[in-house]
Amino acid sequence: MPRISPPLQQEKLGRELRALRTAAGLTIAQAADRLHCANSTVSNMENGHTLVTPGYVRDVLDVYDADEPTRRRCLDLLTDAHRKPWWHPQYRRVLGRFVVYETEARLLRYWQAQVVPGLLQTLDYAREVIAADRPWEEDGLVQLRARARIARQWVLTDEADPLVVDAIVSEEALRRPVGGPDVMAAQLTRLLDAGARPTVSVRVVPRSVGAHAGLTCSFVLFSMQDLPTILYREGGIDEIVDAGLGVAEEYERRFEHLAGVALPARPSAELIESIREEFVCTGRALA
Repeated sequence: MPRISPPLQQEKLGRELRALRTAAGLTIAQAADRLHCANSTVSNMENGHTLVTPGYVRDVLDVYDADEPTRRRCLDLLTDAHRKPWWHPQYRRVLGRFVVYETEARLLRYWQAQVVPGLLQTLDYAREVIAADRPWEEDGLVQLRARARIARQWVLTDEADPLVVDAIVSEEALRRPVGGPDVMAAQLTRLLDAGARPTVSVRVVPRSVGAHAGLTCSFVLFSMQDLPTILYREGGIDEIVDAGLGVAEEYERRFEHLAGVALPARPSAELIESIREEFVCTGRALA
């Protein structure tokens, strides 16, 4: 399955069409007049909010006097935008904007202060985390969210184009007894296995570091092809923030700081194994 995110292809097409309109020296109102449509139609198309037909895109390209390579590129984007997302229909209800960017990201930089990163979780661990985070939800919906989280992990093992992950996690998150010792032992084994993959790096910020730039937040940075870095920020209300707004730059600096205080990969793996053994041998992580 190709790592193509149709909603993201739609956004890319919108950016292309906006750039073409600007290069043609047309305002939204002027473009709408030539296309015999409402201003909002042009605006929604450029913002990626409206999935248009091939015939309409050809009309737009004619008005903007696009050259042949540009026409092919735009029509290819439109073809991909009309694909069915891999998460439809089974997980559409429980997967939001995060998966739109994760599916096509070239590099994903994780900082997790509280739990193991979602892409590296086991099913049992994911179910416990989601149930604790959403105690009002029915068990069936919790189960669906957990299965969706595991389904997302195919991007790590895609043979043709695996996602590169640089994950940094706090030692506290690894010691938190989510679901009991058996769940934690299996989860830490999974983390070690993931870190052994050539495209996945797992590093730990030890408790001995004390205060650091990741104490009050968890976040993910998506590095995309042909798009600025995208920030996903957790805490209270989770949100996606486009780096074009300048906000993600601060979090890139935070990640650099965390990378500087985290243990290297091998000592991190040794610490994870040590904590895993504590859960196996004593039923808990030692203080």
